[in-house]
Amino acid sequence: MAKITLKQHHIIVSTLWNNGICNAKTLHKLTSILCSTIYNYVKKLINGNTLNPLSYSSKSKKLSSKKWHFLSHLVLANKFATCAKLANILNENYTNLNVTDQTVLNKLNNFNYFNTISKFIPLLTD
Repeated sequence: MAKITLKQHHIIVSTLWNNGICNAKTLHKLTSILCSTIYNYVKKLINGNTLNPLSYSSKSKKLSSKKWHFLSHLVLANKFATCAKLANILNENYTNLNVTDQTVLNKLNNFNYFNTISKFIPLLTD
């Protein structure tokens, strides 16, 4: 049996909805889609929305192992660099790469690099 994609689910439910089948349990019996998913679809359709997924402006870019290696060396060389600065350096060195500072932050967090704000502790003097 072939796997039904999410887009096909949307088309099936929208077609049945347009043909007058508006009951969630009936839609579930006809399509075998999870009841919770059907209820979400019905809620969207009642509000007049379509079932088409939202378009995203851009998908975050994956860093290859070579680029990740370069990024890790940048972090080790300058531990106080911001993610925006690291992203700019990556974009300058790799012209076909368009990476944002959020992508750099996510990549660093995935590999257990955590950003912290150091507390100012005054020196004890007499």
